[in-house]
Formats: sequence, structure tokens, C-alpha cells
Amino acid sequence: KWFSTKYINFIAFMMALEIIIKGLYHTDKGHNFMLKLDELSNSNLTDINHLPWNMYSELLKMDPIYDLNMPHRMNCQNYAMSTRYNKPVKTGVFIFDLNNNYIMTV
Repeated sequence: KWFSTKYINFIAFMMALEIIIKGLYHTDKGHNFMLKLDELSNSNLTDINHLPWNMYSELLKMDPIYDLNMPHRMNCQNYAMSTRYNKPVKTGVFIFDLNNNYIMTV
């Protein structure tokens, strides 16, 4: 079955959006998936089977990195803070000392 390039690019966009919302693009598999979608974007595909469906189904089996009940921006901020300071960070007010070292979240 033939699809328009616009439709296939929309399906690829929806796949990428779901991976981004769950934060799975921080994993190696997620990063490779996003690179594959970037490679296929706007490449005049007419067959939907050329999309990386196997990679997509493997990613969906993984647990989300982000909390799906929080805004995406807060999830990104918490993930960045937790990787920067090697401590788990929760949502709230971030407290730093005078040397800009992260202390805790209230």
C-alpha cells in the first residue's frame, strides 16, 4: 500500500514525540532511534514499512524515564539536575549554596 511522504513523515513525527515525552531518547537505543528517524525524514518514502518499527516496539517496552504526570520541561530539568549532581532530584524548589552547588530540593 502506498502512502504520501507527508503521511509517513507525520507517523515518524508521532513516533518521535512519544519517545521524547517518555524521556527514552536519553538511552542509547532511543538516541539511535532518533538518528534513524532523522535519516529517514523527508527522504521521499512511499512505503510505511521502511520506518524502524522493531526499534520503536523495543523502546515502548522500556519503562519511561520521565514522570508522565509532570510537565515535560520539569522532567527535563529534573533529569539534567540528577545527572549533573549524581543525586536523584524531585520536583520543587532547588536550593544551592553560595558556590552554586546543589544541596537539595524542597
